[in-house]
Amino acid sequence: MNTLFIVNSSKNIDSCLEAVGSNDGLLLIEDAVYTATRDLKALTNQCYVLKEDLTARGIKVTEDMWQEISYSQFVKKILVFEKSISWL
Repeated sequence: MNTLFIVNSSKNIDSCLEAVGSNDGLLLIEDAVYTATRDLKALTNQCYVLKEDLTARGIKVTEDMWQEISYSQFVKKILVFEKSISWL
């Protein structure tokens, strides 16, 4: 079962990464976008970051590591994955 892990805090990212499998997705929102400077492609090739939260914090990411998505794309991702987990 593929799962979308939604993380909102960079302090919780390491515990979340222990649960992420190769077929899962990882979406960084809110303060977790600070983690988007790390290359996590070794865990999953489905790494997403909320564009609006990047902009609000003045962060730029490398496109080959992270895919920036909008709120409407965020909703679509939730529908594509079989399950979603908010990692708070």
